[in-house]
Amino acid sequence: MVRRCPRDAAITRERILASAELLFEHHGVQSVTLEQVAGAIAMTRGAIYGHFHSRADLLAAVMARAEAHLAGLLPPFAGNGRGLARPDLERALATMLQDEAVLRYAGIVLGLLHHACTPACKLCHLTVHIRSRGRALCDGLGRLLGEQGKGALLAAHLWGLLCARSLRLAPVDLAGCVGPLLQLYGE
Repeated sequence: MVRRCPRDAAITRERILASAELLFEHHGVQSVTLEQVAGAIAMTRGAIYGHFHSRADLLAAVMARAEAHLAGLLPPFAGNGRGLARPDLERALATMLQDEAVLRYAGIVLGLLHHACTPACKLCHLTVHIRSRGRALCDGLGRLLGEQGKGALLAAHLWGLLCARSLRLAPVDLAGCVGPLLQLYGE
């Protein structure tokens, strides 16, 4: 067995995650196997297991990447306690709705939230985490808009747009939806 340096391992892990993301997006979370992920990048299933213990472990890593990506895109939501000016909020939301990775992650999250659960389900902890992060987003938007109910509704609208786009039921450019949405919520 050849020893690889940590940099090679990180590159391999990145290739596996990128392959998995695309396969999950195109074929759905339920139907993609570790063999398919490995085959897409000319690896063996054993090589995948060297980085991820299971498909659930691989999905958890994909969701961690999604969360990190969103956090990097939306630093204005962290806020300074004073809220955001409308142009900043509009720009942040438009950025999110135009980002291809966000749209890919939305499709994967949608698949996870609608997975067929069994008593031995290894994905339920991911759906619990996704729902908790969704509540945190609603709370953050509520603070920015000055009203919790408005935050939850805006989050629901954004989620609907992202899901429709990930299912290819909405136009490619969703950024034009942000202005009307913010008008709807009095921003």
